[in-house]
Amino acid sequence: MLRFSRIIMILLLPMVVLLGVFEYAVFDLDYFEAKFIENNTMVETGLELEQLLRVSQQTLDYLKDRTDTLVLYEEIDGEMIQVFEARELAHMEDVKRLFDIGFAIRNISLILLVLFGGWLFINHRRSFWHSMRTGSIFFAALILVIGVYAWIDFDKAFVIFHKLLFTNDLWILDPTEDIMIQMLPIDFFMGIGLKTALLYTGYLILSIFGGTWLKNMNK
Repeated sequence: MLRFSRIIMILLLPMVVLLGVFEYAVFDLDYFEAKFIENNTMVETGLELEQLLRVSQQTLDYLKDRTDTLVLYEEIDGEMIQVFEARELAHMEDVKRLFDIGFAIRNISLILLVLFGGWLFINHRRSFWHSMRTGSIFFAALILVIGVYAWIDFDKAFVIFHKLLFTNDLWILDPTEDIMIQMLPIDFFMGIGLKTALLYTGYLILSIFGGTWLKNMNK
């Protein structure tokens, strides 16, 4: 029981925090607005800022299963157009499946953490803090390797990431035709990655040093 509870803490706690931080970064509509203004996306897409934010909110609602369709219509130059075409819609179905899996992993992991992490905290307080610190050190090393590689060649890391997650090439969109890639160019995802990395690094630092101090306090 002790060993299994420690493994749960080491592997699942930092993963749950990472998923939570990533969710916070992705579902931040203020970030969308800032990037649209920075990239002058209104000119690129022909959509006004209000329209872009409406489409973005509906997309986020779709990923959170609050709506079941992304067949959206907006007016451009007096003509109603379908925002996302078939290829973009098919890709977003794949993306939604990944988010569904991520939400399921987070929820199951939280249940296991409450059960086994709670047991560890009550019965073996020092092992609890030690496990928290160990998990953070492991994930810090993993994130460092991934971060350095992405910093050296983000475009290549971006392609590898998509090839690992998707079994098709629907994610390859045409920036001259597809509104989705015009709205969300690669620097948009770089910003989300950076925000996630900074917030998660803050957690890891606090967890490592806090876990060390609390472990020593519970000798």
